[in-house]
Amino acid sequence: MFISIRKYHGIRQIDELNRRVQQEFVPILKEIPGLKGYHTVDCGGGTVVSISLFDSREQALASNDKAREWVQSRLTDLITDPPEILAGPTGVDVP
Repeated sequence: MFISIRKYHGIRQIDELNRRVQQEFVPILKEIPGLKGYHTVDCGGGTVVSISLFDSREQALASNDKAREWVQSRLTDLITDPPEILAGPTGVDVP
């Protein structure tokens, strides 16, 4: 399994961000084959982390491309800086 982690800073309205993600971005993610899960974490101080789990590296990287496109088209009023992106295979999996 592969994970993509995107860390966003300087978010102005986290509730609005979560609403848009749930209504608009989650359906886009569900179109990517191999999706095993998606989570967001409010880390406080205007920082949110998203975690996407996929069967393959290619699918995880495709999710990063979709996220970048969607953020640029729908979230420029809430997010000003590009995310820090980490991706790789899982080392330990606990169901």
